[in-house]
Amino acid sequence: MINLGGGFGIRYTNEDEPLPLNEYVVKLVETVKYETEQRDLDLPEIWIEPGRSIVGEAGTTLYTVGSIKKLPGVRKYVSVDGGYDR
Repeated sequence: MINLGGGFGIRYTNEDEPLPLNEYVVKLVETVKYETEQRDLDLPEIWIEPGRSIVGEAGTTLYTVGSIKKLPGVRKYVSVDGGYDR
């Protein structure tokens, strides 16, 4: 089994033009077939995680900034709370 993760089919920026799902799946399968053949391996079961493509554009997430830690010349850390509340 190979899990190719998720995040496909979603716009991360306004410039993104994601492939339609059927084209995306065809490309994934072609690539996995090619790579397994090159390595003389059996074709594995292919898993994908469609979560973001289902809900990614469904709303907006709001976060509250808890604290900020600055390391001069290195980076800035920001603690956020975006937890779920019932």
